[in-house]
Formats: sequence, C-alpha cells, structure tokens
Amino acid sequence: MTRARIPREVLADRLRTFVLTWRDSEVWEVAESVGGNLMSQFQAVLGAEFGEPGVWEIEANSSSFLTNEERRDVYDVLLSYVQAGVLRPITGGPMNQSQAAWAELYITPFGREVLAGGAPLPEDMKEFLQRLATDAPHLDPTTYFYIEQALRAFLTKLFPVSAVMLGCAAEHVMDCLAHALVPKLPPVPRGTLTKAIAESPLAGLWRVFRSFFDSHRSAIFTPHGLARTAEAGLDGLFLVVKQARDDSGHPTEVHLTENETRALLQVFLEHARYASIALDGISQLPNPLNAVPKHEGPQ
Repeated sequence: MTRARIPREVLADRLRTFVLTWRDSEVWEVAESVGGNLMSQFQAVLGAEFGEPGVWEIEANSSSFLTNEERRDVYDVLLSYVQAGVLRPITGGPMNQSQAAWAELYITPFGREVLAGGAPLPEDMKEFLQRLATDAPHLDPTTYFYIEQALRAFLTKLFPVSAVMLGCAAEHVMDCLAHALVPKLPPVPRGTLTKAIAESPLAGLWRVFRSFFDSHRSAIFTPHGLARTAEAGLDGLFLVVKQARDDSGHPTEVHLTENETRALLQVFLEHARYASIALDGISQLPNPLNAVPKHEGPQ
C-alpha cells in the first residue's frame, strides 16, 4: 500500500525536533553513501511514525522510505538551517570517511536557541508563509504581499528593507482591525473611530481602537485560551514592528542586524495569530446598524 505524502510543514516540524536531540559536540554525516548518515537516521524516525510496520524498517535501512519530493523538502529545510546559522557545515576530519566541504553538520548554540522557539526560519520562506496561513487565516492578501516582500528582502540581506516591509504589513493589519470594528460600535464611538482612521497618526488610531476594543477582548480571546496574553499579543503589532520599521525606514544611525531582523520576522508570526483571531472575533460581534428596533406599540 502506498502511504500518503508527508506534508512539507510536517517534515519541517519533525526535522526541527530531530535536530534538537543532537548533542552540542555531535556532528552528523551528510553524504548518504556514508553509514549512519543524517538522512538515514531521520528516515528511521519518520518511518516509526508514518510507515507500515514490518516495511518501514527495510525502507529506512536502504534510505528509500522518503520519496524524492519529500527528500527535497528535507534538504531544503536543512539548507535554510545552514543559511540561518542554525547548523554549521564542516569538512570531515582526517579519520572521516568523507573529505567533502559539507561532510558533516553540527548545531550551533544560536541554532539550538532558535529551534527551541518553534517558529519557522525566514530563510525557509515556503514554510514561513505556510505557518502564517495556518496560524493567521483571517489576514488579507495585502498583508501576505508585504510579508512575502519582507521575507524576500531578508533573503537578499536587505535587513532594513525587510523591517520596513514588515512594518507596512503590521500597519495594514492595524488599519484592518480598526475598519472591522467601526460597524460594530454605537453611533458616537463609531464616529470617533472613523475620524481617527481618517485623521490620526497610527499611534493615535491604535489608542482609539484599543479604547473601544478592550471591552470585547476577553470574550474574543477566552475561547482560544489567550485572554491573559491578548493585550501584549496585539500591542506587539504596534510596539515592536512599528518601532523597528521606523528605526529602519528613517534616516537614523539605527540599523537592524541579520539576527535582529530574523527575530522580528519570527515574533511577527505570533502577533499575526492574535490579529487574525481578533479580526474573526470582531466580524462575529453584533452589528448595531442591523439591530431590530423595539416595538413601542400603538400611540
């Protein structure tokens, strides 16, 4: 029986867990012609979970458990780990079976810290966007456009540009939140928020939005078990990303480093999740404009 394809995001998650089991001084052979190589060991881990008993053991021993497409996915993620400095390639030592430049890989202290956080690396753009789509399904195409541009800028090492694009995404999400709340408010606060959208800078708009949204925050986030962290999760859009965008986009001496930009992109995923939940929750609030007026009876 042909098994189902293992999705790329699942392979990425299992590979992250697998790499975190490596000891700090441990190195792993890359070449599949060398016994005990990384791919054969990883296939054994996957086989135990996804394979057919009595069959996967044979396939893993012959490195044939994964399909060619799945193998490419695994190597793509490994390459993103190397690009991010999570894994470091080294030449095999004098006693090693392989002398190739990429003979072995080891996990760096920085890499262990990054992988332990669980967020996909921006170097793996496909996985990053897939996680965004899964965790924040209510963001609109404009938001995705700016996030993809931020990732592309990061991959070309244009780190200030990446932060600016991410800031554009955050500002657009904040604007979407405000517009979504407008029709859910009574006439007076509705007018206040509408005016803030039209006239106020982002900081002022966010203050007005928060003043009206806070009464709904608990009801929206409690079903997700996030009521206690919702305030920080949403404010991160403004306090973290907006600040970084301004630091990178204005003519100052502040320049984000590669690691700072990577961390900014990764933390945005969490803020985007909160924003998506808020957008969905706001859409389900009753609309005062559609309320049925009370029947007052005959005069």
